[in-house]
Amino acid sequence: MSVPLRKLLYLCILACFAVAAGKNARAIEIVDITFQADDSGRFIERFSNGFAEIGRTPNGMYAIDNPNGPLLGTPVTVFPSGGDWANAGTITLDGIATRSGSETLNILGAEFDFNTFVSGSSASVLAQTPPGGPPGLAGNYTTSITSAMGTVSLFDGLVTSISFDADVAFIFPFFEAFPYNSDGTAGNEGLSIASNGDFVLAVDDEEDAFGVPNFGPSQAWAFTGTASGVLRAAAVPEPGTTIGLLALFTTVICSRKRNTQDLPAS
Repeated sequence: MSVPLRKLLYLCILACFAVAAGKNARAIEIVDITFQADDSGRFIERFSNGFAEIGRTPNGMYAIDNPNGPLLGTPVTVFPSGGDWANAGTITLDGIATRSGSETLNILGAEFDFNTFVSGSSASVLAQTPPGGPPGLAGNYTTSITSAMGTVSLFDGLVTSISFDADVAFIFPFFEAFPYNSDGTAGNEGLSIASNGDFVLAVDDEEDAFGVPNFGPSQAWAFTGTASGVLRAAAVPEPGTTIGLLALFTTVICSRKRNTQDLPAS
């Protein structure tokens, strides 16, 4: 008994969607996050008794104990983009947005790269070469985001509010075992975005890169400002899925045509 062509096509489509669903078992959405950091935002380097401030000119490090004094040493670009931290990272949402009316999705996780906007290779003592001394061991750091939680509210697919909290760790090369960690205490809260759009990035780990309290290159990130988010366009089928569907359908057509040709004439 031959199977109708239409039924074969339906079976092919169902099979391909089943494969795609199995490959992407959890449906997610991505929100791109942009920050506008306040001019008062600072990177603090206690080992050098210095700090860099977004709104301070000329750009570079200033003395912690003499904040209104002159620049320490030569100018360095600690904040390549000033306070414009465009596309600083992403937030992953649990589920698929309908993009119609009001809806709220839970946050699954997040990824950010703050070294792009607060340059460890320019500001950190770990990256500096002291006069007559050995070259700095570590420059650019990586950002680790953990324990991300909260919600994102949408209206017709536009982000209307974000409520987000997460722990942050900044990790320098060669010192991976001794990251600078937030712990939720005042001044060391990690990363948060309030429903009104305000954000706080506060990492002030009093231990240095060697895990020794209050000694060596103790560093801090202290920034506030505003945050905004953009929901990415709705996902489309992966090219591999589409190509597989076409290939399977073509195979079925050719196979059916061959089988029909091979039937004896009545």
